[in-house]
Amino acid sequence: MPRLLLVNSSSLSRLELAERLRARRIRVTEADSLDAAIELIETIGPDAILTERELRDGDCSNLLRLYAMRLPVAVIVRDADPQTRCWALALGADEALDWPIDQHELFLRLMKSIRRRQGQDGLFLRAGGLRLDPATRGAVGAGMEGARLTSGEYEVLRLLAASDGRVVARHLIHLAAAGRPMRAGSRAVDLAVSKIRRKLRVMAAAAGLSEAPRILAARGGYCLQRFDETASRRALAAAAPATGENRGNRRSGRVG
Repeated sequence: MPRLLLVNSSSLSRLELAERLRARRIRVTEADSLDAAIELIETIGPDAILTERELRDGDCSNLLRLYAMRLPVAVIVRDADPQTRCWALALGADEALDWPIDQHELFLRLMKSIRRRQGQDGLFLRAGGLRLDPATRGAVGAGMEGARLTSGEYEVLRLLAASDGRVVARHLIHLAAAGRPMRAGSRAVDLAVSKIRRKLRVMAAAAGLSEAPRILAARGGYCLQRFDETASRRALAAAAPATGENRGNRRSGRVG
């Protein structure tokens, strides 16, 4: 069974959660601080990390910056705070989990994150009708070198996709793209979004989609428009050239 590093500065909360996870046959190692967590990661090599945002020696941002590329990291979000959720995802967390969370759901989410990182699930980013391969940062099957996203652009799109249609603040988008806070008056976010939009249009055309995923400007930030797969298929069917058989079916009213 997988080994999980649980990082929580509250001994009571940590003990309670650790017991629940061990009941699911997960091997749990506990850390009460950022420094203790880093030491354990380097010595025991956990399969995943579950951490609170606020720890007694700082927040978990350094943990995410150091290890989110190597390990699945889930961050606990207290009071269902959307800003904390976006903050965690912008820094590379695999999951931002509202608390309290059902024990069974927590187990399934952790296992899914571990399987994806181990290549058993195929870790693809879905944006609209596109599937993007994190290894190439391009659309699956498109094979277009010029349309591949940079690592920063990929992280921005991942953050927008994970926000499920909600507006993501500009400073969080900048954090995802550059890994550092945004300076006042900077237009870097607008330039990054413009480049992503252009590349998505090229990818969508290469993948045969009727339209590219749409990144919409909103007050204070941007959002990724939710994708209507049924409507997209209808648009493609309507735009497809009619064969002789299809024309006959349309005249007779037969479908399929």
